[in-house]
Amino acid sequence: MKRVPVVLVLVVLLAGLLFLERTGDRTEAEAATIVVGGPQAPVGEGERSTWYCSAGFTTPDASNDHQVIVTNDSDQVASGQLTVFPSLPNTLGDMVPIERAVQPLQVAPRSQSVVSLAPLVSSLDERLQLETGSFVAALGEFETGGVSVAHAIVTPAGRDAAPCATSASNSWWFASGTTTNEVQYQLYLLNPFPDDAVVDISFVTDGGIRTPSRFDGRLIPRQSVTMLDISAEVPVWDQVTTEITTRTGRVVAERVQLFRDPGGPIGVSLTPGVNEMSEQWFFPAGGALLNAAESYVIFNPTDEAAEVEFELKPDSADRVGDIAPFGLPIGANERWVVTVSRHGTHPVSTVAELDATNIAAPGERYFVSVRSFNGVPVVAERVLTRPIDTQRGVATSFGITMASTDQVLAVPVPLTSTAISVEAAAQSGELAILNPAGDTISRVEIWVGRDDAAPLMREQVELAPRRRANFDLATLLRDGDRWIRIVSSTGTMAELVIGTDTSIVSLAATPSVHTTSVPDLLSFD
Repeated sequence: MKRVPVVLVLVVLLAGLLFLERTGDRTEAEAATIVVGGPQAPVGEGERSTWYCSAGFTTPDASNDHQVIVTNDSDQVASGQLTVFPSLPNTLGDMVPIERAVQPLQVAPRSQSVVSLAPLVSSLDERLQLETGSFVAALGEFETGGVSVAHAIVTPAGRDAAPCATSASNSWWFASGTTTNEVQYQLYLLNPFPDDAVVDISFVTDGGIRTPSRFDGRLIPRQSVTMLDISAEVPVWDQVTTEITTRTGRVVAERVQLFRDPGGPIGVSLTPGVNEMSEQWFFPAGGALLNAAESYVIFNPTDEAAEVEFELKPDSADRVGDIAPFGLPIGANERWVVTVSRHGTHPVSTVAELDATNIAAPGERYFVSVRSFNGVPVVAERVLTRPIDTQRGVATSFGITMASTDQVLAVPVPLTSTAISVEAAAQSGELAILNPAGDTISRVEIWVGRDDAAPLMREQVELAPRRRANFDLATLLRDGDRWIRIVSSTGTMAELVIGTDTSIVSLAATPSVHTTSVPDLLSFD
């Protein structure tokens, strides 16, 4: 793992980090179930939750840090604990698990706390005080509802944030991925359970399907995190699709990509894997960043061909309906890349690419939907990069499959750091809210929360069917704002995209349990 300098000041440690206790086998994580549609937050009193923050690395000086962001949007104290799973690479590059530790946590009502793992980890074992750093996963468990957990990574190349997973699975997918020179693709597999897991990992490249022997029947030790350097085994491709299946046990998968090419792009992306295919995916915040290249990678993991339509819907009322969907015949175990905007160093596939750079004008905002109409599910992921002659940054994120009437977004760490104010950081970026229904108006309220204060409703809007609204973060947010809650009369989808000089952060909202629904599969041909 290469070291890189800190770019933002470290946020405050969670109050109450006073001691760590070593633990034996745990049972809470054993009850984890597969959650369809991504992470979901319980809201009721007594509803327990488990959050898996799999990917991160730290150095003792905190120039590389893994931060856990706990938002308590309830009126009660949130009590729980954080289990830390550190690992170190040996001379062969294999992970050596270090004994994990458990830290009790308490988060005050209507508050958010950020736990910096770098100083925590370095205090556990003298081996973790090496300047080369360690790989660290975290597991958060809470006794009551109203809690949502995200995490962030800080590196020399920038930072990124993502929701933590709420389920383990025996299948995971990453539609995109880059293994070219000066890009490190790190795949993190967390096994929090008391039994070992065994996984098989395969890759779809422009040169065909690859199954490296190093990843065939790979052991993921019990109660530990394993980081696999994909770049070393599957070089050198602009786009690589990854599929993970377990022979035994379950794992949680997440990906970190470090882009360091002096020619660009430069940045870091943190991306949770998806454990469920879907017949449709929505990306509410299309065209959110000026000067950014934007592409969509669509992968069909099944043994049947998928009849997929890629549709871009602009906000301009006079353009709605004048852009016909693109048909994509995606064969079994194949993928396509749709490029909406590009620059010279944006990573795209050399085969099965659809050039759609002429359908959206510069600066135009839109949402994107990816739909399969023959019953064959797919996975879809967006890639954003900026050339270094404007601003740096890389972000990759999967689409949204579930609508929700109550969802929460943690304001990402770059906005709450003392180094960058909300006004300065939010000059480029937006909150996008989409109504995916074909025949129902949705009434939406946007509430903003900050520590030790009642949340405030900042915006109200009505969304027509298949329409979205976008909100300028510089207008919506104030310094000290810590989270956003979106409440709607019918299911909506929300996504935050932020650009700073050094980073792009793309973050989907976490819906509350029992508020989700699957939008109807609509065709407008």
